[in-house]
Amino acid sequence: MSLQSGEDEHQANLEHLAKASRQTYAQLHSRRTWPISTVISTGVSLSLNPRSRTKADSPTDERLDAYGHGAADSSLEALYFQYGRYLF
Repeated sequence: MSLQSGEDEHQANLEHLAKASRQTYAQLHSRRTWPISTVISTGVSLSLNPRSRTKADSPTDERLDAYGHGAADSSLEALYFQYGRYLF
């Protein structure tokens, strides 16, 4: 089911959830992992502003705090991109 503009997203999500709940864990897992593994295993890299000084040696919590206060940290953005791929 694809959602068209103006359709009820809440109802669409309820329908997806109902459809998924009729399947076993093994069925859901097999559908979920095979295409994702092909995406994750491909060599993807992201380099944002490679000439900027990296802050990779700083602790992540300090980098996040500085970034939240407006400091530029393109390597942190690339790190979050890779983390997002991992979670996907």
